[in-house]
Amino acid sequence: MTFSGDSNSTTCLDTGNWSNPLPNCYGPCLVPEVENGRVNLFPVNQMVSHGQVIKVDCKPQYELHYNTTEAICNNSSWTHVPHCVPARCKVMPEKPKNGLVIAPKTDHGMKALYRCRDGFIIEGPNLTECHFGKWTGLTPKCVEGI
Repeated sequence: MTFSGDSNSTTCLDTGNWSNPLPNCYGPCLVPEVENGRVNLFPVNQMVSHGQVIKVDCKPQYELHYNTTEAICNNSSWTHVPHCVPARCKVMPEKPKNGLVIAPKTDHGMKALYRCRDGFIIEGPNLTECHFGKWTGLTPKCVEGI
């Protein structure tokens, strides 16, 4: 427990009031286990004091959900528990010459569709998937149709 107050003691006065403001006691937090990541500086299941900040690093191919690296112990509970999720693709897949890519999102597991302009046909895969921060497969070609 963390003690917070201006005085270590207080006395009940004849007036019914305390001689000093009552102190506050704040509970500690248990360092969480972070799947696909680790908490810096503190081992899992260690108790840390109120107000302590923890930082999390994720394993390769993972990133922090909402990029929130820090959490603060606030009276026995964390402001939030950081967690690591599969990495998003940071850029769109390369578009083929004379073609385009349709990708509504770049999250892990999302698919992008390759299309060719009128008069061209696709040669190669017409889909790619974001897999741990990288697009799978090779970029297809758009060749002139016959």
